Amino acid sequence: IALVEMRIEKNEEFSRAETSPLMAADIPDFVGLNYYFPQAELRFRTPFVAAAGTDTVGLTKRRGGVVSYIRRGTLTFSHAEKEHTLPVFGPADTSGGNYLWLPFTDATTGQDSYAGGRYLDIALDAEGMVDLDFNYAYNPLCDYNAEKYNCTLPPAESHLDFAVEAGEKIFGASD
Repeated sequence: IALVEMRIEKNEEFSRAETSPLMAADIPDFVGLNYYFPQAELRFRTPFVAAAGTDTVGLTKRRGGVVSYIRRGTLTFSHAEKEHTLPVFGPADTSGGNYLWLPFTDATTGQDSYAGGRYLDIALDAEGMVDLDFNYAYNPLCDYNAEKYNCTLPPAESHLDFAVEAGEKIFGASD
């Protein structure tokens, strides 16, 4: 239910000119974002393994430039009888907020999902566990308005070798 509610709220936000990241020309015909059907097998409960230090990494922006993030830790999960580990980042400059973030690419990247990868926001519970739910994967803002936004690209180590057919599809794609 929470997933459906989130998708409805996001579509409502995108349809209002004052809150939409879409290009002005796209708003009048906007009927909603495209999503994969929710996949229960792409939800994982996994421990967050904090990084030993505070390594700063420079992540590349789509139109050039680099932004600094701190590698905060990793998440490991099993899918299709294979273990996968992804890095989790936090902003080096926390003036805009402090958060955990997981950018990734997968076998759908550039096909059904945005060519610049997708993102997941990460929340730790009181036990240090994460509900890693790829059904919540979303596109960076540059997918909706490449002229206005210059999004951060996932690093090579954030690539999954399988198709994450969950979450948001590329903007404007037909089902």
